[in-house]
Amino acid sequence: MATTKSAKLELWVYKGTFGNKNPSGPDYTITKTKIPTQNKILFEVGELIKDYIDVTFDGDYATIDQTAWVEWTITKTLSDATEEITTGSGLGLNGYGYFEDLINPQLSYGVLQSNTIMYVKTGDQPFIPMFAGGNGIFKVDYYNGSTLLNTLTVGNNVSFVTADTTDYKADTTKLTADVTMIRNASSKGTVGVASYTGSPSKVVLTDINNVVTNVFVYYIDECKYTPYRVSFLNKFGAVQPIYFFKRRNDYLDVKNEAYYRNTVDDSKTKLLYSPNDSTKKLFDINGNKRIKMNTGYVDEQYNEVIQQLLMTDRAWIRDDDGVEYPILPVTKSMQYKTSVNDKLIDFTIDFEYAYSEINLVR
Repeated sequence: MATTKSAKLELWVYKGTFGNKNPSGPDYTITKTKIPTQNKILFEVGELIKDYIDVTFDGDYATIDQTAWVEWTITKTLSDATEEITTGSGLGLNGYGYFEDLINPQLSYGVLQSNTIMYVKTGDQPFIPMFAGGNGIFKVDYYNGSTLLNTLTVGNNVSFVTADTTDYKADTTKLTADVTMIRNASSKGTVGVASYTGSPSKVVLTDINNVVTNVFVYYIDECKYTPYRVSFLNKFGAVQPIYFFKRRNDYLDVKNEAYYRNTVDDSKTKLLYSPNDSTKKLFDINGNKRIKMNTGYVDEQYNEVIQQLLMTDRAWIRDDDGVEYPILPVTKSMQYKTSVNDKLIDFTIDFEYAYSEINLVR
């Protein structure tokens, strides 16, 4: 019986319409020979796909760009010189699993956030990222208490945003994606957002296997402080919101270089210098704004939400002018809090704006 001798992976990663891959050839070509003591050939493609997933967000949850199409061809060369060719396709998200989840953890086919309790500013809509259609969510019910406000069938009224996929296996050749989650495109699913303007207090999401997830929404009418919405890329590779309802402090950190110069005027018969002219000169001056914000009291579930927020590489704040500005968390540690130990739970997080105050964009 012929066995696998080597394998070649051809990988295309691209944006836009599915099928419009680079006609000149794959973005990556990797060839590996099977080690005699092993029975598999592994291709780790997570970091490769991640390079093509540049998440963009302008505050509109219906137009988030957070995925890329992935197509691959694996050509196995067998010991008898024959070849076996396998192809596949999907969409990639920049998600991740924890060490405890073991190798290649599967992305959820339902709600793409860890918390089922949300706190939303009164007057705003709740936004719940989800895997919609295919093997994922097919129906979303919005309730105010026990009153059904609306039912949406995914595929019609729910705004689709992006799509995602899973790891691909073929005999002794395996395509893995530890960092970038992949789901097979045959599922016909997308990453969508469940949202409704009627201020629902409960959102019931039902998947294709009739598994129900209840997300409870609490609206906060803060009378003293100005609430701020932060949107961030979570562990599922989806952008989700979190509100900071309490105190906000703003800071400016200025950086510069300096040198000392000679201000003596030797053009006259007597050496002079002006006391109004500085000998110390600054250059390369710029500043970075940062903020410290508090969530207000939240449920214990927010331990996981804050953990994902601190480990994100994409975040935005809807500021006072209504613009979504990029920010990055600079808090480097957190205490996991419980109602038993801490009674009331809140979190204070430091962020910095992800740009220089003096415009360096040329």
